[in-house]
Amino acid sequence: PVSSPYQLEVTLRIFSGSEDPSWQLSPDLSQAFFSQFSSVVTNHPRPTFRVIGYRGFMVSGLNHTQSQLVLGHYDAEMFLVKTIPVEFPASVTEHVVEAVQDAA
Repeated sequence: PVSSPYQLEVTLRIFSGSEDPSWQLSPDLSQAFFSQFSSVVTNHPRPTFRVIGYRGFMVSGLNHTQSQLVLGHYDAEMFLVKTIPVEFPASVTEHVVEAVQDAA
């Protein structure tokens, strides 16, 4: 798991053939995510039947030396959904919410 609780970067793994969007969490949100989910986020997500589209969130320290896939953990994924910047298209956020709920 990512070991730096001070500031995290999140990458939404959703696009194929173009760059996935990324954003930084504030130090407070980074600490909240780390304290709530560092022990439950694993490298072994439960299977999903979606082939294209949403493929989880990558959470990394800002130096990108440690990254962790967040997929298959409803609470952690919904925490990260709430941090998606408002300027992202609503259709992207809706797709992610639907995919997370379908897998729950």
